[in-house]
Amino acid sequence: MEKILPIVLILIGIGVPMYYTGRNSKPQNVFKQIIKNLQENPEGMWYHYFTKRGMEKWMACEDFTAGKIKSVDILEYNYENYTGKLKTRLNLEENEYIYHFHLVKNPDVRAKSRWVISDLYKGK
Repeated sequence: MEKILPIVLILIGIGVPMYYTGRNSKPQNVFKQIIKNLQENPEGMWYHYFTKRGMEKWMACEDFTAGKIKSVDILEYNYENYTGKLKTRLNLEENEYIYHFHLVKNPDVRAKSRWVISDLYKGK
């Protein structure tokens, strides 16, 4: 018992943080978290989740706002050249739209998200 308890505590101490890091670092999960945070506080959080070009395209988008999004379905995901390319279905209250989002890693470690939206465009 004296040897088993330290081993169990060490496994829990290493395993639990690794589980949450792995689960929360996937770009698909990060994107859903970004949308959730933008719905809760759109004015205060935008600089954590967008590049300049991404923010300009988000603001120019007339199909939806963060508050109208009911759910997000990720249809496709590709990762190439340090860019996560997501094909998503945005389910709104009355419509649904297919949008492509490009996520890039944010070099600023103080940001809430290591992934930020750098580009988006309407898909088919």
